[in-house]
Amino acid sequence: MTILNLTRDSSGKATFIRRPSVQMFAGSLVTADEQTLTVPSDYHTYNAIFSYSPGASVWVAINNTATFPATTMTSINSEQNPVAYELKAGDVIHFVTPDTGDLVGVALYAII
Repeated sequence: MTILNLTRDSSGKATFIRRPSVQMFAGSLVTADEQTLTVPSDYHTYNAIFSYSPGASVWVAINNTATFPATTMTSINSEQNPVAYELKAGDVIHFVTPDTGDLVGVALYAII
């Protein structure tokens, strides 16, 4: 498991460069076909960092069915194209898209 370790540069400022994770996942989504990823149980807590194909509209929910919005403003349990989440072992990440095809990637980093 790769640990997310932010360090300081020569001037003492925090750097936001990360090492490549050894636990990376990717998938291809098609219209309204939800896919899931279960966070491994190697560590208690993880940072999940997401990446998407350019122009993607991927809706993500944690431990809940992912949904994309209807035509009217309403409450929703999903977030569009989140950058990162802090998750626990066993959490299930749900992905769905209204598009005909989008790619999504997830890099997991242990928090110890």
